[in-house]
Amino acid sequence: MKHIIYILLFLVSFNGIAQNFSDEQKHQIDSLNEVIAKTNGHDTTVALTYLEIANYYYLQNPDTAIILCQVTERISEQINYGCFCLSRSQARK
Repeated sequence: MKHIIYILLFLVSFNGIAQNFSDEQKHQIDSLNEVIAKTNGHDTTVALTYLEIANYYYLQNPDTAIILCQVTERISEQINYGCFCLSRSQARK
């Protein structure tokens, strides 16, 4: 899990250079990354935090948003938190 966090933090910081986020948005993303870094294990807080970060990226960098959503889905499945999981048939509708 820590490897995923470090990879995502790298991607977020690297992509942040090319993004047009306001100072407030950058601060919010940094704060959310701190929540993830300080949280031990896989829980709903981590899943929801990744999803919140993905909300910042979905228009400007959808590839990063997809990665964050996939991490959210993986964590949700591990902790049996089913609200993020859609079957492939539901996702295509």
